[in-house]
Amino acid sequence: MIEQAADEEGSWVVGTIKRALEAEMIEHAAQVYEESGVPAADEVLAALKAVPALREPGAKMFLHARDFGRAARLYEALNLWAKAAAQYEEASEPGEAGRCWHKGGDLAKAAADYDAAGLYQAAVPLYQKLGDHAAAARGLLKVGRAVDAARLYQKLNNVRGEVDALRAVKPSEPEYCDSVKRLVEVLATRGRPIEATQVASDAMRDNAAARADSALNKMLMDLYLKQGKKDLAERVRARFAGEQESPEPAEPETPGEVDAAATTQITSSAHAGYAFLKAIPLFSKLSLDDMKDLHRLMSEEKFDIGEVIIENAVDGRGLFVVVEGKVDIYAISPTGPKRVNTLGAGAFFGEISLLGKSKTSARVAAIQPVEALHIAPAEFEKFLSARPNAALRVYRLFAENLAERVRALSTR
Repeated sequence: MIEQAADEEGSWVVGTIKRALEAEMIEHAAQVYEESGVPAADEVLAALKAVPALREPGAKMFLHARDFGRAARLYEALNLWAKAAAQYEEASEPGEAGRCWHKGGDLAKAAADYDAAGLYQAAVPLYQKLGDHAAAARGLLKVGRAVDAARLYQKLNNVRGEVDALRAVKPSEPEYCDSVKRLVEVLATRGRPIEATQVASDAMRDNAAARADSALNKMLMDLYLKQGKKDLAERVRARFAGEQESPEPAEPETPGEVDAAATTQITSSAHAGYAFLKAIPLFSKLSLDDMKDLHRLMSEEKFDIGEVIIENAVDGRGLFVVVEGKVDIYAISPTGPKRVNTLGAGAFFGEISLLGKSKTSARVAAIQPVEALHIAPAEFEKFLSARPNAALRVYRLFAENLAERVRALSTR
């Protein structure tokens, strides 16, 4: 019997496994390996890697035993990069998987796995090479290159992303003043003048270079004038004029009423879509960073009255979150469409298509002008592939939500 054979080059376990593999007895070798325990694992791997002819059967043995990480290492020794990467993924080693995909030339999968491993410095150049600027911008933000991230978001016309990136620029950075001015401009253009005023005022209070920046002073004066606050605009003008004459900067005043108004404006702005997104059960366990990343990924879409947003019995378009307006949900039967529900701001639909490829089961049409946030299944899949922990939470919640729906239907 193979089990009784001694082996001069290693332990009994190593010798037994090597002989079994030489005899192409993969399952038997796997059984011996499974029963050998943890201490022998690295010894077995080293012994099989040292014999080129046993690397591939050894990888198959490790796969049979569900030891994906060691199977990956043998495939890597064979320069089978795709197989190695796939098994590193199964072993929850995304950094190693990314390295193998990269060596094998699959830059998209390499970038996604580097991203999942938190290796953003490695992921960003690949995203840039692939032309995935949104992912590149997110990676730049993660590694502290907020200015570069803001520029990319600006090119993508992703206002939410640009605002987040501009807010992350540190006062110590050379481009801080330019970033503040751009942030003030974006906020003012988006109908958030009080928040823009607060950003400019805070920057000038805390940063000497900002206080000395003539363009930023002018922007703040203009913002005050547009809000009818001539006295505050005059204070800024007088303070700036005095600062030019004296090296001792005077700290700008930030009236309490501006703080309160800015808070009200922030929470009541169109960006309350983020609050709607947070309220969706599917995302209730996502972290703050993951939620912000997801929000930045979502596009803003508008629909006219009567426009069909989702048609029945077609491939799902992904998740929609209603920010403004109302939609009707229609069930389609042989006798024609039947309205079954009406949804308004804060409601969502299409979430099942994010996690499955089934056809849609209803028609959704706008009955008022609708503004909605939208993310397509492909984008959501990329989002989850870069965040294994988030994916686990989402799929768990999806299963719980689905179970609740099934129970609800069974009790009708």
